[in-house]
Amino acid sequence: MREGETLATELEALTETEAYDRLETAVGAKPGDTSLSTVQETLAELDLDLSETAHSLGDALLEAVGPVSVRWEHSQDDHRVVSADQTGPLPAREPDIRPEMIAEFYPIESVDEFQEAFVHHLRCQVRDCYLEMGIAPPRPFRTLGPGFYENIGWYAHHEFYPDYHDYQAEITDWGEEHTPVDLY
Repeated sequence: MREGETLATELEALTETEAYDRLETAVGAKPGDTSLSTVQETLAELDLDLSETAHSLGDALLEAVGPVSVRWEHSQDDHRVVSADQTGPLPAREPDIRPEMIAEFYPIESVDEFQEAFVHHLRCQVRDCYLEMGIAPPRPFRTLGPGFYENIGWYAHHEFYPDYHDYQAEITDWGEEHTPVDLY
C-alpha cells in the first residue's frame, strides 16, 4: 500500500478498471446463475496474475480460520456438533462469516457445485443483513435462497416477511421505500 492510502481506497481504485467492468458483467449478468467457471474464464481472458495481490491482501483480510464445525440436527431438540482439532489461537471475537448451509437445500455432487452453492449462500446471508436493518439489499444481493438459519424461520413463519428463503418465490418488494436514496 502506498503512503496515505487505506485498504478501502486501494480496493476502490481496483474497481475503476476494464478488468473489473468485465468481471462485473460476467458475474452480474443474471444473479444466481453465475458459475465459478464463468469467472475463471473471464480472468483467463484478461490474463491477470493475481497471485501477488492475493498474497499481499491475504494477511490483511484473513486473520484466523478455525475450527470447522459441523452440526447435524435430527430434530429441534436432538443435534450433534463435530469440530475439527484446533491447532492455533482463535481471535477473541465473533467470526466474520458462519456458513449455515442446510443439506436439503443444496444437492451438491461436485467441488464446483459446492463452491457455487457456498457463494450463493453467502450472498443470501448478505441479503439477510440488509433486510434485518429494514432496508433493501443492493441489487447483486437480491437473491433468493436460504441465508442465515434464524432468518429462514422468520421468512417461513411470519407473514410480515416475503419468502426470501424460497428459490421459487416472486419478490416484488425489497423494502426500497425504507432505503436511503444515496446509500449505494
